[in-house]
Amino acid sequence: MNHIFSNLDISSRQKRRRLVALISSALVRVRDEEQAYRDRIPPNLDSSDFAANADDSIDLLSDAILYLDDAY
Repeated sequence: MNHIFSNLDISSRQKRRRLVALISSALVRVRDEEQAYRDRIPPNLDSSDFAANADDSIDLLSDAILYLDDAY
């Protein structure tokens, strides 16, 4: 099986920490973009599926960031 990270050298704890930090920062950027999208949803659509999905995405991304940060 050819894994996407098969050529990635994560042999040391420091390298794994850097990789986790890189992934975490990417998730923060995605979460921030999702939050900006949510902020642009007009108030009359606050109870819409668009708003609910954005809120769910923001919550899930925030949780993932916390779990990654706690891992290292």
